[in-house]
Amino acid sequence: MSPHDIRSRLGERFRLLAGGRRAQDRHRTLQAAVGWSYDLLDPDGQRVFRALSAFAGSFDLTAAGAVAGGDDLDELAVADHVTGLANRSLIVHDGDSGRYRLLETLRQYAADRLVEAGEAATVHDRFVGYFIDLARREGPRFGEVGDAASVRERLLAELDNFRATADWLIEDGRLRQVVGLTRDLGLLLSQDAPVTARSWLEPAIEDEADATPQLRYDARWLLAWMAIVTGDVDTAMAVVAEWRGLLAEHDGIVENAWSFTPEMIIASYLYDAEAFATLCPRMREVAAAQGNAYANHMGNCYALLCMDADDPAFAIAVDLVMVEQRRRATPGGWRRPSPARRARWRVAPTP
Repeated sequence: MSPHDIRSRLGERFRLLAGGRRAQDRHRTLQAAVGWSYDLLDPDGQRVFRALSAFAGSFDLTAAGAVAGGDDLDELAVADHVTGLANRSLIVHDGDSGRYRLLETLRQYAADRLVEAGEAATVHDRFVGYFIDLARREGPRFGEVGDAASVRERLLAELDNFRATADWLIEDGRLRQVVGLTRDLGLLLSQDAPVTARSWLEPAIEDEADATPQLRYDARWLLAWMAIVTGDVDTAMAVVAEWRGLLAEHDGIVENAWSFTPEMIIASYLYDAEAFATLCPRMREVAAAQGNAYANHMGNCYALLCMDADDPAFAIAVDLVMVEQRRRATPGGWRRPSPARRARWRVAPTP
């Protein structure tokens, strides 16, 4: 089998293991061993084990309670069953992180039982709902002073589960939610998984016949952002032109402050001072309207690229940017600037 054939069949691990007499014997032995452990569980324990197969990566007890629980099985009961499954070695517990995971073969066994029980659709809906909500709640906090490192660590721990969420959304043709998930995780994805984000957006754009202008705009600026981060300038420029066309054709599209990022980077490649002079004030204006302090700070950083270093306003603008940068890097140790420095800022022309 080619690597592509193997990859396409990884969801059928038990069947993939079968090949030849000796392989079939090992396959039957593995099935019997896992099945024996599964049969020893009580009905609720089996139900929780089946539901945990939805997780593509590790998970914590809160996520397990949201996905495996229900009206008759609350979060505490799920936690009891999860620890019981760990004691039986059906799931793995990481003592350092406090998170759990299923070995892939056990996950496939549990997934097969989930389908047999007719619970797959319900569990997957809970899983998708939980991670969409997590991204919406935590993703925008990535740019907040003092929270960025902890939020990044929290979201990166769930990256495989976000990938599974996007896969199910794409499979169901839920374009709006795919784009929303990517937008909420935009800062994280641009830094840690831009290729992953492109894999979500490209099929979504191909299947957008009934999409609203707003949705088409959001999908394109996100794709341009991820393309420019991965060094694909041609794609980024082409997609920027498409969304600029959408803005010209349709009133009422709400711009996002981060949508200016790919254009800013392209302008820096070309050293297009005229583009900077137009884009920087607009980025800061949109960021201020959205209360996005991080995007506003980045707009100020981009503005430096088109300023003359001999201009007295340049040194003042650098001071402003550096103070904000230090505040973001060391929020607990930041000190208020001296009166003399603040006086310099007050007389500075508006960039």
